[in-house]
Amino acid sequence: MIERPPATRRFTRGRTRIRITAVATLVAAAILVPAGLLGYTAVAGAQQAAVQATALAQAQSMTGLLSDATLPANYQGDLPYEVSTQDGRILATSGDLTEFQTQGPIAAESWDPLIASGDGFLYRETTLQLRTHGSSSNRLDGLTLHTIDAYTDIGAPEAALAGLPDKTTVRVIVVMTPIDTNSLLRDTQTLITIAVPAAVVVLAIAVWFSVGSALQPIARMSRRVNTITSARLGESIPVPRTADEVQELAITLNSLLSRLDRSDALQRGFLDDAAHELRSPITSLLTTLEVAERYPDAVDWFDTLAAAIRQARRLQLLSDDLLLLTSLESEQSADLAPVDFGQLIGAVADQSVFSHTIARDIRAGITVRGRERDLERLVSNLLDNADRHAATRIDITLARLGDGSTARLTVRNDGPPLPAGSEERIFDRLVRLDSARDSTAGGTGLGLAIARQIAHNHHAHLSAVPRDDGAEFRLDIPTGPPEATP
Repeated sequence: MIERPPATRRFTRGRTRIRITAVATLVAAAILVPAGLLGYTAVAGAQQAAVQATALAQAQSMTGLLSDATLPANYQGDLPYEVSTQDGRILATSGDLTEFQTQGPIAAESWDPLIASGDGFLYRETTLQLRTHGSSSNRLDGLTLHTIDAYTDIGAPEAALAGLPDKTTVRVIVVMTPIDTNSLLRDTQTLITIAVPAAVVVLAIAVWFSVGSALQPIARMSRRVNTITSARLGESIPVPRTADEVQELAITLNSLLSRLDRSDALQRGFLDDAAHELRSPITSLLTTLEVAERYPDAVDWFDTLAAAIRQARRLQLLSDDLLLLTSLESEQSADLAPVDFGQLIGAVADQSVFSHTIARDIRAGITVRGRERDLERLVSNLLDNADRHAATRIDITLARLGDGSTARLTVRNDGPPLPAGSEERIFDRLVRLDSARDSTAGGTGLGLAIARQIAHNHHAHLSAVPRDDGAEFRLDIPTGPPEATP
């Protein structure tokens, strides 16, 4: 495994923080910028509608005064206005429009009284451009503006005041000036232009520090894990009290370290036991050969050779079992095939030589999925173990359990019972529980460990059941359909 330099590790952690902040910032910008534009559009529309409503109300008020009474000389409307006759005479105007009336009314288009009505009030909306005939600082100069045009027949009071015939038709023009509206829109635009980027920046800063704070416990855990070596697997990392995924990650890492520590302890224990088991036959073999070498005339060479062969075979058996167990622990269960389990058990019992009577109660037609070679080794190890410790007999039973999805193989012997509390320890590697189970009894101490590993590879469970009259081993293994006939 290639160890990354510290700078690279820091940069990698920083990239996570940068990515999250960048994504959050982009999302915020994608939401706030369109929202700002929509807000600006909404304000502009609302202001335009408000100005139009004000102009229409002013036009109605002025036409009402003209038709029923008189328009006051000092009439102050909210918006600029002009009242004129068809022949171009200006009857009333606001000061804002005076500069534009030097050559007549501001609207010189032909009259059109026949216009659409709204709530009984005749008006139309038009546009005009205001221009003075010289230099001017008037705020309306050069602007193209919308107007409300209304027509009314003036009443007798107004006609007498203006020196006009009664019922003379006049035109009222109210100019919808955008000055105040533009000021509000400029303020709104300025506010949005400043507020949206500021909000995005503030959010980015908040996300940056929030993500950094959230990742800080993970960084501490990473630094702590980097200090744990194979000799210190029993150590743990601090668990933050955050009640979130970070706390769950710390708990998971501690659980992983605990499992690794147990696995390492088992592995070291196994290596120590294996070294001890190998040292005994090697020492015995060397002793036998050295004695024969020093005293060639005093030893029986046939006995010496037989003892050497016996120890060498024990070495071979132990090494073979160790290699097999290692191979089984790394095997996968993808290539399982249908196996007639009852037939396999009968074949193993018939082909092997046992010292005690074997009683069988095997249900026919039970098929399991597995590797035939491994299942043969599992059954053989169980029978060898039972034969080694039986007093007079071994009982084998095979039957289906419950709905038939599981089969149970039971192997019992009438030998000494298992020591109390040893039901799991008996499956450990190189374990012998009593004097009857020593290295001279013919086993390597790996048979049951191999059997359980084979069971695990077949999704089965092998267990030891204490009995007063001996020992019992149960294998619960899933059944499978028989192999289809082509």
